[in-house]
Amino acid sequence: MLLVVATVMAAVVLVVFDGFEALYEFSRAHEAWQLDEFLSGLILLSLFVALFAVRRASDLRSALAMRAASERRLRSIVESIPIGLHFYRLESDDRLVLTGSNPAADRILGVEEGHWVGLTVEEAFPSLTGTEVPQRYRDIAAGGATWITEQIDYADSVVEGAFSIHAFRTGQHAMAVAFEDVTARIRTAKALRTSGEGLRLLIDGVSDHAIVLLDPEGRVASWNEGARRLTGWTEAEIVGEPTSLVYSEEAVRSGEPDRLLREAVDAGSARTEGWRIRKDGSRFWANVVLSAVRDEAGRLLGFAKVTRDLTERRQEEEARRASEERFRTTFENAPIGMALVSPEGQWLRVNPALCHLLGYTEEEFYSLTFQEITHSDDLDADLEYVEKMLAGEIRTYQMEKRYRRKSGDIVRALLSVSLVRDENGDPVHFLSQIQDITDRIHAEETLRKSEEKYRATVANIPGVAYRAFPDWTTEFLGDLPGVTGYMEAELNALEGGWLSVIHPEDREMVARDGAVLFKADASVMHTYRIWTKSKEERWIEDRKTSRRSSDGHGMDIYGIVLDITERKTLENQLRQAQKMEAVGQLTGGIAHDFNNVLTVILTNAELMTDHLPLDPIVLEEMEELQAAARRGATMISRLLQFSRQAILSKQLIRPGRVIEDLSGMLQRLIPENIRFEFKDSTEATDLVSADVGGIEQVLVNLCTNARDAMPRGGDLRIECERTWLDDDYHATHPWITQGDHVVIKVADNGVGMSEETQRKLFEPFLPPNPRAGERASAWRWCTG
Repeated sequence: MLLVVATVMAAVVLVVFDGFEALYEFSRAHEAWQLDEFLSGLILLSLFVALFAVRRASDLRSALAMRAASERRLRSIVESIPIGLHFYRLESDDRLVLTGSNPAADRILGVEEGHWVGLTVEEAFPSLTGTEVPQRYRDIAAGGATWITEQIDYADSVVEGAFSIHAFRTGQHAMAVAFEDVTARIRTAKALRTSGEGLRLLIDGVSDHAIVLLDPEGRVASWNEGARRLTGWTEAEIVGEPTSLVYSEEAVRSGEPDRLLREAVDAGSARTEGWRIRKDGSRFWANVVLSAVRDEAGRLLGFAKVTRDLTERRQEEEARRASEERFRTTFENAPIGMALVSPEGQWLRVNPALCHLLGYTEEEFYSLTFQEITHSDDLDADLEYVEKMLAGEIRTYQMEKRYRRKSGDIVRALLSVSLVRDENGDPVHFLSQIQDITDRIHAEETLRKSEEKYRATVANIPGVAYRAFPDWTTEFLGDLPGVTGYMEAELNALEGGWLSVIHPEDREMVARDGAVLFKADASVMHTYRIWTKSKEERWIEDRKTSRRSSDGHGMDIYGIVLDITERKTLENQLRQAQKMEAVGQLTGGIAHDFNNVLTVILTNAELMTDHLPLDPIVLEEMEELQAAARRGATMISRLLQFSRQAILSKQLIRPGRVIEDLSGMLQRLIPENIRFEFKDSTEATDLVSADVGGIEQVLVNLCTNARDAMPRGGDLRIECERTWLDDDYHATHPWITQGDHVVIKVADNGVGMSEETQRKLFEPFLPPNPRAGERASAWRWCTG
């Protein structure tokens, strides 16, 4: 049994030795001699422990005690060594089963403890299937020799990497595998194999740093591409020369090159910045790091010198210093108050203008905060801005603010503040500019009062005053939205400005006269139409004159526009009434004369029919003559109604009942493909004074028009309802009294009428237009 323990200890020692062997090789590659000595001592110690166990094998009792101690030590070693261990058992059916692992194995492979315990080697590591590894493991467990390999590449869904393997037998049908993850080591080894040449290429490839090796006397031993680009000297020109070649004459005379070498020898390295000289004589600002290079025994081999060109940074620093000097000069001599204020409100620096403005000395300012001299009514707004700026919500702010002078007087100032932050974004101080605007406030107050008087005067002008510029952008004073529906900014944003809202038929006239006014002094008055923002047509009277602009170039137009839509409407209505009156007078005269003629014809025809023996055919003709005369009399009656010379037979009626009685006849007038609907919203008590015959005649004419406008069928609807006509309606229809009325509506979905026909809709003798499907003849009776 002791022999078994000794064997296991020896195996573990070999495993440990093999694991550390890799570290030993790595340490040699990196000249880590201390690690080498440590590993050697540890290996000797392990061998000593094993030999010691064999030596005491003769004493059984001591051997049993040693066995227990060895097992504890062995378990401790297995649990603590950084090398992964897997233990396998070969079953009778040739299955090689994983029986355990140490913590290092689970950590290296990134799995939990016991992850694969109970699985075969092929189940635990499927990527090994088909390789020599499983069979080699079985051979070792069956009694074969130890197997060592430096690298096995492995990858599956759980484990990926390169591993060194040391497989050995641990007992009958048992074996163990010690392994390390050598992925990083292999990569390092590959890098080290090319490190010599790579280092040289790296140094030569650095173009923005001059890397120079000096011998112990300070002469140049190597010169990289960066050094050539920085100084202009090639390696062939500079090798063997003293490094002082790149120093200025002043630096050489002061002994600076030798001083830096001595400092590097004494302290290991030296740093400096200063001007250096290129081959062409130009200067550059250099940052130099000089390091002493020694061998293992501490002997000086030479120096490594790294130089960077910091000319640009030097220039930036000089520019910053110059900027700071300019700021200081500007700050001190600024005609307005300027100050640096801490985030807490403490004055850090003030200029003479601010001291003069508020009456405090510079020393007195430093004992105050801005809150103490701010007017109480303005403090909350100022602090709110400060909080937003500190929170990063705003970058600057400006406000009008009142300060208290040392004398107690109030000064009104325009405060402009910006926040200065450091490179980490933390607030450093506020930069405040304080300008006295007391005189400006007084002037603005005077101007405001003057403008109020001016605007009050303009507000009472019955129109909108304006000033137009050659591009037709316009300034307005007055109720522009009330006339056009546009705000001034909206109107000027339109292409063409004011011209764009003028009716297309009038625009050319206005533009032509405007072009004249923009060139010479003149005055003109126009009446034209405009389209409002809501597309309503309105009439405008525009009186304007031109004056030379304030800059002396060109002319501006000054004028006033009046909304004369209501006046135009009344004028049109007056002209229509006059036209209707003239037509009525003419119609009435003709109707009276014609009625006398018809009376004679009808009387004689009746006498002849009643008293003369007539042939039946002649009698029939005479009756037809009488019928025609009666129809003529009816037409005369209608003409007299139209001319207002007939006496209407008015009576109290229910208009809904009249229309309902007429519905039967109306339905016979229209074809079956037109759907007829009558809706009566009036009540039985709603009575109106009207001429029944007139109502019936208007409805028959309107329905006939509707029929002609719907040759392919459609909908015809008549509605009768109550309505209230208010003062606004009476203002535009003065011939109709305000109050409670009954309105009769006739609607159809026929072809409608063109704009031209609609403009002539209420003319007395508007002819029908069957070719266009437009029938308007009924309106002569509706307006009669």
